[in-house]
Amino acid sequence: MSVFRPTVRRSLLAVVISVALMTTGLVATAAPAQAAAKITAGKVQVTGTVVVGKNITAKPEGFTAKPAHKLSYSYQWLRNGKTIKNATSKSYTIKSADKGKKLAVKIRAKAAGYSTTAWKKSTTVTANSIWQGKAKVTGTAQAGKTLKVTTSTFTGKPTTIAYQWLRNGKSIKGATKARYTLTTSDAGKKITVKVTAKRTGYKSRTVTSNTVKPTKPPITNGKASVSGSVQIGQRLTVKPTGFKPSSHLTYHYQWYRNGKKISSATKATYTTAKADAGTSITAKVTAKRSNYTQRTVTSNAVKVQKPVTPAISGGRVDVVGTPQLGSTLTANPSAFTPTSGATYKYQWSRDGKAITSATGKSYTPTLADSGKKITCAVTASKGGYTARTVSSTASVIKDRPARTTRINAHRGNSSVAPENTMASVKAAYSAGADMIEIDIDRLATGEFILMHDDTVDRTTNGTGSVGDLSNDYVLGYWEEDDIVLEDEEAEQPGLTWVPGLDAGYATQFGPEFAGEPVPTLTDVLEYMAEHPGPDLQVETKGPQTESDLNQIAAEIRNTGMGDRVVLMSFAGTTVKDWKRVAPDIREGLVTGSPSGFQTCLDMAVDQCVVSDALALSNPAMFWKVQDNGIGMVVWTVNTTTQYAAVMPLKPDYITTNFPADMR
Repeated sequence: MSVFRPTVRRSLLAVVISVALMTTGLVATAAPAQAAAKITAGKVQVTGTVVVGKNITAKPEGFTAKPAHKLSYSYQWLRNGKTIKNATSKSYTIKSADKGKKLAVKIRAKAAGYSTTAWKKSTTVTANSIWQGKAKVTGTAQAGKTLKVTTSTFTGKPTTIAYQWLRNGKSIKGATKARYTLTTSDAGKKITVKVTAKRTGYKSRTVTSNTVKPTKPPITNGKASVSGSVQIGQRLTVKPTGFKPSSHLTYHYQWYRNGKKISSATKATYTTAKADAGTSITAKVTAKRSNYTQRTVTSNAVKVQKPVTPAISGGRVDVVGTPQLGSTLTANPSAFTPTSGATYKYQWSRDGKAITSATGKSYTPTLADSGKKITCAVTASKGGYTARTVSSTASVIKDRPARTTRINAHRGNSSVAPENTMASVKAAYSAGADMIEIDIDRLATGEFILMHDDTVDRTTNGTGSVGDLSNDYVLGYWEEDDIVLEDEEAEQPGLTWVPGLDAGYATQFGPEFAGEPVPTLTDVLEYMAEHPGPDLQVETKGPQTESDLNQIAAEIRNTGMGDRVVLMSFAGTTVKDWKRVAPDIREGLVTGSPSGFQTCLDMAVDQCVVSDALALSNPAMFWKVQDNGIGMVVWTVNTTTQYAAVMPLKPDYITTNFPADMR
């Protein structure tokens, strides 16, 4: 077998062919032996003075060979993009033909034994041009001050430099020197200068300086003096003096009472009014002139004398009422002189600090007042008299009388068993709940079942609106077997039980609740009848007809639970109908509105059920309803923070998902 070993000449030929193909747009394929060799282009710097007769030099930087190898370079200088004949050295002497032309150089990097090369072209430079150069404006940018422009870094050593100052981009007539004195016309405008560097035989260069925005010259010095009588109804005059410049000024005036602007008092004179009695009067004078920054000074202060007026004397304030949370206190002013024609204003305070909005004759202490000292300050006023304020003696507010707060299990013990199921009801009973709350709704076939939502989707494995579903679908049914087996122990010989919906479906309580059925109202009533103790709070969902209410009442009476059930609803009309249909069974109103407290009072319900937020934001109404013999129930208290907040209200019941813990 023969081995082909390329000679140096063959390698160079491969390089030439490869480069030729690359320059014609064809893909060059290296010989297999050099497939991994690669040269990567870097950059090219051109140094030297770009002037006819001077040398400029090309410097390659950053070219690399992989694998590493020493590189050699070849050069080709260009004029306006075209090859300069015989200009193939590293350095190039600029000729007359290059004047004003763009010069560049191409460098080719090569390595012995490599099939690839790397080409790089420098940036272009122009012969005989002044290039680079900067212009910077310095000085105080204010009308009347002089700016100066300095230049630097011009390449090509200009023989002359010309200047043109500009205002908002337009030339300023006559402003053609290195210095320029700003005028008032320049204030707020953009001032720049164009600097043009020139040299014979060179292309000139113009650069624009940084921008400055002059300010207006200020009006300086100045004072204002107020003179005149300090009696009410007399004229005061303010006189400005000493402002500079002093000519072409206009003055604007504003009078002040105790530092606050007096409406419409904008002249050099001001006649004092009754409202000025005993106050400090000053005037501000603002001097203005076109193209100057205005200046405002404040005058000396003069104090207007008070007229001698009589004062109300005497007075006392008696607070009547029980100093206890929820009990109304009333302030009774007396013995002020004179009494006839006097008016009174009230301000209640807690431990000496005014209570916001407590400005009526009466005040009902809230939770924040427990153990605090409550006083009422009464201010007696009458036209032509100095008002007088007298405070009552302090009353220490006591807590409300002790009251037993009972536990109402929300939807049964819904923290340990699926809500509104017999398992949840039984768990609530085992937890010692004082009352058990359930929600009921009516099926299409007439049965009342335990269900909070309008649909069965969330709490069961079924779907659909409660009012559209049948007894068989929700509760289950017996189906006749095809073959009847004689089994004396079977509950229904010849029948198979088809279960209804699974209320333990997909709950967080574990697989032991799988198959938990949806109970009926009667199921719960019968269980409760067999387990004396806690009451049953039944909340109806959706509108209830009179027939529905009669059916519910009948189920309650049939199980002997009439004295242990409280029927609840958010709908006031349902509660009213219930009071009429079943006056022997207690009723309650569930409300989420502050107006609901008064509705509970007006309807004289047995229980008023409110949220903890509503109770805490309306303690006075909460206690008013409670003091009228209506049981107050707070829902849903599930945290120790909520418990600590509502217990000072002393509710009759708290509704909770955790009946075993909220004690």
